[in-house]
Amino acid sequence: MSKFTGGTTPTYFNPQNKGEAMNIQEYRESKLNVKPTADIAERWQKRVVGGGLDKQGRAGGVAYLDTYGKRIGAKKCVKFAVQAELMGAQEFANVLWEKAFVLEGGEYELLSSEDASETAILVPVNFPVSEMPEVEELPPHLQPGKIATLQPQNIDRGGSVEALLEDEQWWMQQKVDGYRLLAICTPEEIYYQKRSLKLDTQPSAQIHKALWEIADLFGTIILDGELTWLDEDFGEHRTGAQALTANQAIGSDAVPEADYCVFDCLYFEGQDITQEPYFDRYEALIHVSEMPPLAGVTRLPIAAGTLSKVELLASQKDFNKEGVIFRDLDAKYVAGKSGTAYRHKFLMEHELEVISLTETTAEGRQFGAIETPLGLVGTGFTDADQLEIKQAYQNGGLRIDVVSQGLTENGRLWHPRFIKIIN
Repeated sequence: MSKFTGGTTPTYFNPQNKGEAMNIQEYRESKLNVKPTADIAERWQKRVVGGGLDKQGRAGGVAYLDTYGKRIGAKKCVKFAVQAELMGAQEFANVLWEKAFVLEGGEYELLSSEDASETAILVPVNFPVSEMPEVEELPPHLQPGKIATLQPQNIDRGGSVEALLEDEQWWMQQKVDGYRLLAICTPEEIYYQKRSLKLDTQPSAQIHKALWEIADLFGTIILDGELTWLDEDFGEHRTGAQALTANQAIGSDAVPEADYCVFDCLYFEGQDITQEPYFDRYEALIHVSEMPPLAGVTRLPIAAGTLSKVELLASQKDFNKEGVIFRDLDAKYVAGKSGTAYRHKFLMEHELEVISLTETTAEGRQFGAIETPLGLVGTGFTDADQLEIKQAYQNGGLRIDVVSQGLTENGRLWHPRFIKIIN
């Protein structure tokens, strides 16, 4: 029989045995009379069927919540689960039932006929501020939800790429396209913290299991890294839904895999090592990675010396990766942009036709953004550029130079910036 979290009175009870909490199957059965509304049916058609998620089973349900379910409430979750069942997508529906059950106060349970170990919906970690978890052996600044992260600066704030390539004081790593995630691993519990200090859900059952094994062998350890989702071509994505879209674009129905790429260690063998040089903190990562390989957790390798840095830089460009990170091997772990790490992102150049100029209500602006075949460009131009762009567009046949950090899975510009008008 299900337990309920938080020590509160559960919202729902078993009608056959008043006072006894429902399990998830009983919860589902009690809600099957709920009727989906027209807006739910419309979203199902556009978001789920339109994206092919209804054919992905549990993976489709997880991808849907990853993209659209950040703030979903229990009532809407139930309606969507019923809609999915009506459409014959039972495994997709099960993910929504599991989410709704947790939102209403139930402890997470699987409701599936598939092997759901790798695609289980993640349990929200919604700790009230007064009930934030506390790990007894950790100092205050390394408690879950209180770790301020070190942030790389743009390379133009610390010199040139060429200078850092030749300086042996600086190591280089690949820059992973994902989102920042700290893992506070103890033998009793594992906590995940975002850069924003908010606690996150477990990335995947596979990663969670790997981190349990690390904590079991080494005791409490704090890892800093980037979480990314890999498509079939090993392309990196910020969410599982984006990776799923990339797979579908090449005709694959494979479920994307999450990879936790670790590049720093903050606590190891009972010691706060944030004040140790990066060289020593990375040695701790090497020590951990010498254990048998663990699926889902990867130590990012280091390039030291000019030749290896040049080779890594070239390979990252060849494989269309996001960029590289330079790290001062003697630097302590200091919160914020301290000048101890620099990022160099690769930019793509585009020569594009201007389709239109969007309207704006902002005072002093001639237009909102420039529409191109690859998407909107809304930055990089001055007030004087705007006047010139508008005049040239009105004369017809305007083309512009644009740079971006690449293209999205749908072939759209990623973080584009206007450079100049092409004469």
